Amino acid sequence: MVLIKRKSLLFWMILVPTMAISQERAVLDWNFFKNDRPANTEHQAYTWSYLGYNFKSVKVVGEKIDIEFVVTFKMDTAKSYFDNTRKQLNDLKLLEHEQGHADITFIYAMKLKDSLSKTSFNFKTYNVEARKIFSKIYGDMTAEQLRYDAETNHSKIIYEQKKWNKYFREAITQSK
Repeated sequence: MVLIKRKSLLFWMILVPTMAISQERAVLDWNFFKNDRPANTEHQAYTWSYLGYNFKSVKVVGEKIDIEFVVTFKMDTAKSYFDNTRKQLNDLKLLEHEQGHADITFIYAMKLKDSLSKTSFNFKTYNVEARKIFSKIYGDMTAEQLRYDAETNHSKIIYEQKKWNKYFREAITQSK
């Protein structure tokens, strides 16, 4: 198992033939955040999500291999936190912003699934090829998470947040 930790996200990749359960889009509410904000952090909220994949060989034909992939998207309530003083003020704007972080991971899970399913893999290099696809999508998603926070200033720029919310609705609708 390979673990890669990044801001707001933890990605894992299982390279053994086991089945994983994929999750539909998560809709966050106050109950999602199980922890109070740590004293040593600048962020009022932090949303952790997992994105990963596993695969197993289905059929080998010459140099080509037909692989079945399972892309997994999960939210982690144990590692997510929210400043409870904000919760008491019913700060739905910040909750909506954190939903966006979850939606970005979900959207990129759909992109990963699509990319893996459309790729023809070589029997000798399938592992490297799959990792390369995962790494590319992971990098794009990480950049989008950072751009989201920068453009919305962590939910404070309301018109930018509304533009992102529209993007999330459209991207999620298209993925269905």
